[in-house]
Amino acid sequence: MSPEAGKLSLPVDLIRTFAIILVIMLHAATEPITVVDQMSPEAVTLWWTTNIYNSLSRPAVPLFVMLSGALLLQPSKLEESLSVFFKKRLNRIALPFLFWGTAYFVWRIFVYDEVLSSGSIIEGVLTGPYFHFWFFYLLVGLYLLTPVLRVLVAYI
Repeated sequence: MSPEAGKLSLPVDLIRTFAIILVIMLHAATEPITVVDQMSPEAVTLWWTTNIYNSLSRPAVPLFVMLSGALLLQPSKLEESLSVFFKKRLNRIALPFLFWGTAYFVWRIFVYDEVLSSGSIIEGVLTGPYFHFWFFYLLVGLYLLTPVLRVLVAYI
């Protein structure tokens, strides 16, 4: 979201757009690195190229985290009640997490013929069944920390 719902903020939108491009670049650069297993000149060139793209795209996540923090700590948001704050965030991350978590568990059952127990599902939810879900856990931490940070920001 931009600073005020429905209004564009050029700096925020530029940072967000740049970070999105970096995330796409990071994901595109990751796969070729994992398939290079030879020392041919082409493979070495591919390795160096993807490593450079991968390295250049690393600011993506810190940009998203800083942008999220800046937007969550805006003075206009400081008066938002805890119940409103958590209800808005719960809808934004819980529903996608449940949907995609369920989709991946179903994938494991049908594609890999895994037998999932309630214990393995609970373990998967708590430890993250797939590495790319880590961002959900980062957001939960950020959202839990935000009310404390808002109090600090109000007194600074």
